[in-house]
Amino acid sequence: MSGRRSNLLRARTEPPALRGLLHEAAAVAVALVCVPLVIAADGPLATAALTVHLVTLLVLLCTSAFYHRHAPDDRVRRLARRLDHAAIYGLIAGSYTPVLTLALEPWLGLPALVVVWAVAINSMSIKLRRLELGQERMHSWMYATLAGAAVVLLPWMVSSMGWATVGVIVAGGAVYLLGGLVLIARRPDPWPSTFGFHELWHLAVLIGAALHLGVSVSLAT
Repeated sequence: MSGRRSNLLRARTEPPALRGLLHEAAAVAVALVCVPLVIAADGPLATAALTVHLVTLLVLLCTSAFYHRHAPDDRVRRLARRLDHAAIYGLIAGSYTPVLTLALEPWLGLPALVVVWAVAINSMSIKLRRLELGQERMHSWMYATLAGAAVVLLPWMVSSMGWATVGVIVAGGAVYLLGGLVLIARRPDPWPSTFGFHELWHLAVLIGAALHLGVSVSLAT
């Protein structure tokens, strides 16, 4: 009976076998397409904006893969966790960058870009300094602030890019939100020993990131 209980406890505490593998594979894929996509960008501004988006995406995927699969000890794992969480803000700001610089007029896009990156950098610095649960409410407000920028800019985004492109951006955000709800609820948890609720969150991140990257590439090329 004790052996059965210990096996059950181990199954509950050990991460699923595929934890981090999706982001590791995606990091390789993004690394392979980075240079061709940047070369295809139309002009210096488009090149810079797309590069920012690609770099922030690659940083998130690499830190996630390292944290979930390759951190050698608890000390490194704690640091990697901070980097992993901070990289989320970097990707949010990186995803905004091509839209704000390439789709909107400078009088609107550049101030919005400064605000978005200021919030993201402040949020990243806080995540890197501390990761206590008590800070989660504050971080929720920061996520809401960054997401709210798109709502404020929606009329100009639709005017510049059209409903179809904006719809792709909204769909990407909706997938992120759905994945976040799964992560919070820890349900559904389809195959806890191999592919659980956290892997569904990682899958949602990849789908949302792919949709947003598609918009950035279409704007830059």
